[in-house]
Amino acid sequence: MANHQQDATWTVRTTPGPQASFVQEVRTAADVNQQGASAHPTVRFSIHQPIYVLCVVRGVTEGDAHRLSVRWLLNGALAPVAGAHSSTLVTRNGPVAFTLIYPLPGDGMAKLYWDEPVGDNNDAANDAFLAEAVAFLVQ
Repeated sequence: MANHQQDATWTVRTTPGPQASFVQEVRTAADVNQQGASAHPTVRFSIHQPIYVLCVVRGVTEGDAHRLSVRWLLNGALAPVAGAHSSTLVTRNGPVAFTLIYPLPGDGMAKLYWDEPVGDNNDAANDAFLAEAVAFLVQ
């Protein structure tokens, strides 16, 4: 991953995966409001600041349950933080948010996976369960 720490033009970069139709409108924010919307959208964060990844889930049929997982990366590797690989159960369409605090600076990324099997640690760019990846900067 390129070093963007000195790049003043660093902007939102998202990469859709094979499951992108279920996980949409992926973005990062420094805060969320009571409705779960991004109150302060940004791609630049300070160390020890909460980083929120928000998305909107679509295509869930009533009565179905799905697993939405996130892997938080720092400089291309799993972030050295508890909770860097977590998931939530999704039973309806609507907003979902994940949050993590990075203790170190670098190039960050959150990869969202739809119905990824428990214990699957595949991190390939063409992973069949990948929904979206969003990049951000931690300074």
